[in-house]
Amino acid sequence: MPGPLVALRRLVRRAHAAAARQATPDCRAVRRALRRLPAPARAAVTLVHLDGLPPAEAAARLGCSEQALKACINRALIELQRQIA
Repeated sequence: MPGPLVALRRLVRRAHAAAARQATPDCRAVRRALRRLPAPARAAVTLVHLDGLPPAEAAARLGCSEQALKACINRALIELQRQIA
């Protein structure tokens, strides 16, 4: 069974994909939670988990190290999980 952060990542991807088709209550909850994140965290999660960029490329676009990006994403996913739970 995947861990809670893996499951949350999958839910975020599904929310992004479903937004183009039809918004379910879960998708709307994820999108609301994403909007509540600080802009840098939202950008990091969006680039890596929704747009599918490799962390190195996303870090370069955001002007930070890959390690800093991963730490930011981890904190953001924990916050998303807290908001959605």
